[in-house]
Amino acid sequence: MASNDSLQRSVLPIPDRKPIGLTTYDAKDPDTKFPPITQLRPPTGAPNVLVILLDDVGFGASSAFGGPCQIPTAEKLAAKGLKYTRFHTTALCSPTRAAMLSGRNHHAVGMGGITEIATSAPGYNSLRPNTCAPLAEILKLNGYSLLFFNADYFKDRVRAVINDTNTKTKWVLFNAESVPLLDVTGADALEELRSELAGREIVLAVARGKGLFRVMLERTGVAGRIGAERLFPTVRAGAEAFLERAP
Repeated sequence: MASNDSLQRSVLPIPDRKPIGLTTYDAKDPDTKFPPITQLRPPTGAPNVLVILLDDVGFGASSAFGGPCQIPTAEKLAAKGLKYTRFHTTALCSPTRAAMLSGRNHHAVGMGGITEIATSAPGYNSLRPNTCAPLAEILKLNGYSLLFFNADYFKDRVRAVINDTNTKTKWVLFNAESVPLLDVTGADALEELRSELAGREIVLAVARGKGLFRVMLERTGVAGRIGAERLFPTVRAGAEAFLERAP
């Protein structure tokens, strides 16, 4: 495979390069020759990138560092000497996620505070400027292949929580604030979970589903199957609705 090391990567998307040379108009012309199509790949020596995003988790929360949250895989890695001790936070959930997922200061991507207190002030409107590409998009435009593990993990985690409870579960309220986007695979996973829970007489409700997440939820028909009465603006509203409807 041809090397991509000569590509300029300071501007994304990487501009197409026009072929230099004679342009012929007859495929039978012996001078007809164009460079082969090359697959965009990361530059030689580019590392693999693994992003692990934990919501509302402080440095000392993990059991690997003496915290109360049991994370056995992290403990195994730590026991073999793999520990990450650099911890950065903006002290709020939404801004921390925005900074990590974009690789920029949280104000630069419009997330100076949590989304509920968004204003029209620069840096606080909860709207990412189109000049600030998220980290995943930057990697993709440099030839990386992206893989997300969240959909199946989410379903498995919900099942585990339900099965481990001592009382009958009646509702599952999904806080979607940390899911800014939803693709077809994610929508299918959510619908599979909704259908599975309905078969067990458990209601799936969604709180704080906004922006493109909400658009895709409606476009795929999942929002209609969940029901408008189970789509809530806040977690508190969802909890209060459950308490009102509970027998």
